[in-house]
Amino acid sequence: MLTAMHHHEFKAMNCTIGFWVAGGGAADAQAAFATAEQAVHAAEHTLSRFLAHSELSRLNAAAGHCAMPVSPLLWDVLSAALTAAESTGGLFDPTVLPALRAAGYDRSFDDLAGHRLELRAEAGQHRPRWREIEAKYLQPELDLVFNGKRSASEVLIQLAPKINAALQASE
Repeated sequence: MLTAMHHHEFKAMNCTIGFWVAGGGAADAQAAFATAEQAVHAAEHTLSRFLAHSELSRLNAAAGHCAMPVSPLLWDVLSAALTAAESTGGLFDPTVLPALRAAGYDRSFDDLAGHRLELRAEAGQHRPRWREIEAKYLQPELDLVFNGKRSASEVLIQLAPKINAALQASE
């Protein structure tokens, strides 16, 4: 007996994300896809520097001006970014955002289509500032794209057993 295979793709986090589900009916697979897609979009709305109202954008706007409480998701991603910076001696640097902007990377790749990024002198003068990040008073602005996508993946991995159980129950 062949197991039904269901597939769903959507755009988020400047990527095309695809899900495949084996088993269950089409309606159950669509419900699973909706749950997973909602989780990814929630992570994007928290962690994207390209969405003006995201939590990360608000945190960056507050950088050096005032303290701001953050969600558990943003705290976890920021903590992971600082751990990566520490363990690589700063080779991974979540404070690279000003240099990215100076190079012209100030919008998503989709919005940059047809534009050329140029390495300007000020972009090459980036000084790592990850050690200046304090839990209460953030100074440097952050780009957490790698850790944000990793975190969204972890959310999906946590959802997988629940989705699998629901699909198995529907067979």
